[in-house]
Amino acid sequence: MILLARVESIQVSGRGTVVVPDFFGEALVRVGSPIQLRIPGGKVSYTYIASAEWVSALEGERLAFLLPPDIAKDDVPEGTEIWLTQTHEQNESL
Repeated sequence: MILLARVESIQVSGRGTVVVPDFFGEALVRVGSPIQLRIPGGKVSYTYIASAEWVSALEGERLAFLLPPDIAKDDVPEGTEIWLTQTHEQNESL
């Protein structure tokens, strides 16, 4: 598994739950990529990346991804870790 992001804050009106990670490392992230949400306190849930897009930030453009519509902002509190559960290489071998 690869750590994609640690949630600091999420607030995009009318867009659903959007994650703009500081880094992606070596991860190849695609729509449909399976992810694990590790919520502070020990709860773990599994979901997927619903869509991805480029967003403008002070540091330049960055890749953001949206979680499925059934994942609310309250389901992903600050401190939640988002892990990619399969790498591109694992997807290719299926």
